[in-house]
Amino acid sequence: MDDMKQGWKKIPFDDSIVKVKYTTKIPSNDYLEQGLYPIVSQEEGLVSGYWDNANDVFKVSTPVVIFGDHTRILKYVDFDFVLGADGVKILQPIESINAKFFKLYLVSCKIPSLGYSRHYKLLKELQVPIPPREEQERIVAELDCLSGIIEKKKQQLKELDALAESIFYSMFGDPITNEKGWEVKKLEDVCRIINGYAFSSSDFNDSHPIKAIKITNVGVNEFINDDSSLPIVYNNKNDYKVHTGDIVLALTRTIISTGLKRAFVPKEYNDALVNQRVAAIIVDSAITNKNYVYSFLGTEFVRKYVLSHATALMQPNLSIKDLRELPIMFPAYNLQQEFASKIEAIEKQKALIKQSIAETETLFNSRMDYYFN
Repeated sequence: MDDMKQGWKKIPFDDSIVKVKYTTKIPSNDYLEQGLYPIVSQEEGLVSGYWDNANDVFKVSTPVVIFGDHTRILKYVDFDFVLGADGVKILQPIESINAKFFKLYLVSCKIPSLGYSRHYKLLKELQVPIPPREEQERIVAELDCLSGIIEKKKQQLKELDALAESIFYSMFGDPITNEKGWEVKKLEDVCRIINGYAFSSSDFNDSHPIKAIKITNVGVNEFINDDSSLPIVYNNKNDYKVHTGDIVLALTRTIISTGLKRAFVPKEYNDALVNQRVAAIIVDSAITNKNYVYSFLGTEFVRKYVLSHATALMQPNLSIKDLRELPIMFPAYNLQQEFASKIEAIEKQKALIKQSIAETETLFNSRMDYYFN
C-alpha cells in the first residue's frame, strides 16, 4: 500500500451499513407526474415520479445511497423521498463513511450484470475501504469537481437537444394537433421495420466476430456500447442486419422517466444483428429523412402513443405491430432535408462536446482507479 493509502482499513460490506426500515414501495404504474414527494427508484435519473401520501415518505437524516438490485444503478440521495417499486435497496453507511465516498467506491467496483436478476448478493461479497474521514472528503471533493465538469457539458448537450426539438416544432408543428395539416402515414409506409431475432443467450460472449444489438444497448437518445457478440454461424441472418445510421428502438420498457429509448446505430456496429425486443427502423432515404424520423420519435405524440398501446401494466412495452402502425406526419421532402441540415449542424457541436466529455471521463476514471483499485 502506497503512502497515500496509509491509514486506510477494510471492513466487510455488511459492517459498512446500518439497517433501515423500509417504507411502502410504490408500483411504477401508480407514479404521479407531479406531486409533493419525489419517488426514487432503480431506474435511470434521480427522480422517477411523484407521490402525495406523507405516510409513505422515507425520512433522510443523513445521506444514503440507493442501489438498483436489478439495474445496478447507484444514486446519492440527501433528501426525503418515496420508494419506487421492486428492486430498490437503501444503503445507509455507518458514521465513519462519507455517503458520497461510499457511492464512488461502489461505482468503482463495476458490479457485473447478472441479467434481470438480483445483484445485492454481489455487494455482500465486498470489502469496503475506509480511509480517514478527512481523506474521504478530499477524494470526494476532487472527484466531485470532475463530475461537475462532465455534468455541465452534458447539460450543454441537453440544451442543444432542446434547440433541435424547438426547430422541429417550429418547422412542422405539434404532431398531436397537426395544425399544419401534413399528410399522415404509417411508419411502415416510409421505413422498413426489423423485429429482432431471438438468439440463444448462450451464444453471446465478448470474443465472437459479429456484433449484436441487445435491449441494453439502446438508451434514451444514446447508444450504449458493450462487448456482446455472436458466432460467425449467424453471419447469414441478413434480415436482422443493420448499418451505421439506422435507428434502433427498445420494445421492452420503451419509455422510462428520461424519455423514449432510441438511438442511431454507430459505425462500430455496422452490419450488427438485432436481438429480440429491439426494433430497427430502416429509413428509405428516397422518400424521407432519418433525422426527421428520429426527431419525430422523440415527440410527446409518440410518448402518448406508446403509453396508450403498452402491453404490460408495470412497464410500457410496445409490440412490433403497433410500431409499424405508428402514425407519422409526412411533410414535404425538401422541408425534411432543410430540417436535417439544421440538425447536422447541431450534431457537429454535440460531437465536440462529447469528445470533451470523453476526455474528462478518462481523467475521472484514472483517478477512480488510483483511489480504489
